[in-house]
Amino acid sequence: MAASAGVAVSIVLSQVLAIAGLVLVVNRDFGFFPTWSSLAAASEDDNPFAAVAQPASGGAMTTDELKQIRVRGWAPRKVQPPKGDGLYRDYVVSGVQSGTTAKVVVWMPPGHEHAANAKGLPVVFVLGGAYGPVDNVATSLQFAQKAAPLIRSKQIPPFVAVMPEVNIKLPQDTECTDYPGGPQAYTWLARDVPAWAQHTLGVVQPGPRWSVLGWSLGGYCAAKLHAAEPQTFGSGASLQGYFTPTVDSSTGTLASVLQRDPALRQRSDVAWLLRNRPPARTRLLAMSSPADAQSWQLTQQFLGATKGLPGITPMVVDNAGHTYTAWREALPRTLTFLLKDAGAKG
Repeated sequence: MAASAGVAVSIVLSQVLAIAGLVLVVNRDFGFFPTWSSLAAASEDDNPFAAVAQPASGGAMTTDELKQIRVRGWAPRKVQPPKGDGLYRDYVVSGVQSGTTAKVVVWMPPGHEHAANAKGLPVVFVLGGAYGPVDNVATSLQFAQKAAPLIRSKQIPPFVAVMPEVNIKLPQDTECTDYPGGPQAYTWLARDVPAWAQHTLGVVQPGPRWSVLGWSLGGYCAAKLHAAEPQTFGSGASLQGYFTPTVDSSTGTLASVLQRDPALRQRSDVAWLLRNRPPARTRLLAMSSPADAQSWQLTQQFLGATKGLPGITPMVVDNAGHTYTAWREALPRTLTFLLKDAGAKG
């Protein structure tokens, strides 16, 4: 009997340890909480999994809107910002070049709530972290509540925020990379969604008045997109992100792919891109905090590797863990950085 009880305890303990191990891997790779104490003290507001996804549905698109990128429809989100803070719209977009179908959330600024009013507006791509659904980008980040006051006070011009799903192949983490014969996460973000946004929303052409920001995995994607696609994204901001792919059990064959393909490995390294293929005008914000074990050392290494290169702006925030609270607090300064001069026509 004692032996049976011991076996049962061992089984339960092994399951607990397995779950704890999974939590640690997810926390280490995707940086939800900087310490055990912050996990214990975290509120639902800081939980990356707290928001519930709302499905996109309804709304037939016009022939013109279907030309380059197929759109299944759009729907206003069930949970909208406070009155006067703009409007969220949910789209399901099928990218022709990447073969990816995923959700894209769009924020229309105050006074421009109808899609027709987006014509000529600047664009900010907003990219979330790994394993956090795109709905969290709007809800947990409280994006509208942070952006709208800046527009009303004329600190930044009105703009459209485009929030594409980054996690296109769950449970695999694609690290914003095109896998040979596999998911084309980079093409989805760099080609398909920009083409769709310009064609469907009528926003300004990609270029100096387009920018991209993200946090954690999205921070890596944002830095990479600005460095590799400066003709599309004129500026970028990485909030507690990193600058080369994270390779582990969640990224499938990425380690061996990068080992076999030096060119892809170089194109995936933001510092290498900025040193060897610098944009005509680099405008990259790199935010981190000494309190963030996930990004601090990686950001310092990146800043060291790009020392002397123009256009890279570090932003240090004290006592900021790897949470939505930190990213929300950094958002006004980040948007102000990205949208400087974006109101100018051209």
